[in-house]
Amino acid sequence: MICKMTLFTLNSVLTGLDVIKYVIFIVILQLYYEVLNRRPPYTRKVLLRCETYSILAYKAVLFLLIVKAHVQGTPDYVFDVLILLPVIMAGLYMLVWATKLRIKVLKARVKAVKARIIALKEIIKKRRKSRKPITMNSIQSQSDEIPSSTNRITVGTRYKRYFV
Repeated sequence: MICKMTLFTLNSVLTGLDVIKYVIFIVILQLYYEVLNRRPPYTRKVLLRCETYSILAYKAVLFLLIVKAHVQGTPDYVFDVLILLPVIMAGLYMLVWATKLRIKVLKARVKAVKARIIALKEIIKKRRKSRKPITMNSIQSQSDEIPSSTNRITVGTRYKRYFV
């Protein structure tokens, strides 16, 4: 982040020859690359490789811009296409790895949901096995446990209240 802010600030502050600006940017990117290799800020190697490829793409683009400024007679679109190649390659590398990481996370979530569904099915099976079938005798024995003046089921609302 600091490297990008430095590049943007220097791009707007430095005036003069573009070639000098490009050389200064290459030096800053090389310093950042050295710091990145000595103290990597990422725990995953994939992220470190993505950052490394991005720096290399920046440096390749700057080198091609320096060559483009000094070579006369070659059409500009040739250098424009050559400049796009490292940028596209670094972007595709990051896109592929980001997609792989997202798929990995998605698979883990689906696996957790499946495990939860299986656990819930097991709980439902256990509850179904432990339930006794409701018969008139079991209803009468349960109604005997209900404190009432008449220990009989006479009202349908009482049945709904205790057995639904």
